[in-house]
Amino acid sequence: MQSKIDFAPTRDTGNRKRPMLRRPDAAAYLGVSANYLAKLAVYGTGPAFIKLGGTVVYDPDDIDHWIAARRVQSTSEYRNRTLHD
Repeated sequence: MQSKIDFAPTRDTGNRKRPMLRRPDAAAYLGVSANYLAKLAVYGTGPAFIKLGGTVVYDPDDIDHWIAARRVQSTSEYRNRTLHD
């Protein structure tokens, strides 16, 4: 069975290798559009990425850390964070 995700090179993360994700697959992982993820990259507010020639790839661990860093408890905390970040 072939996976629908187009995997990029893998990164050794200890005992397992986790495949790097190309931008469309990273966007699908996040539940956003690839264009939105590209816009975040332009402004420097998205997850860390690696540019390999003309291809942008994301480490799923970096995406997970980026998500975790945006966890909030209330809408006011979110509003204050977006105004000052």
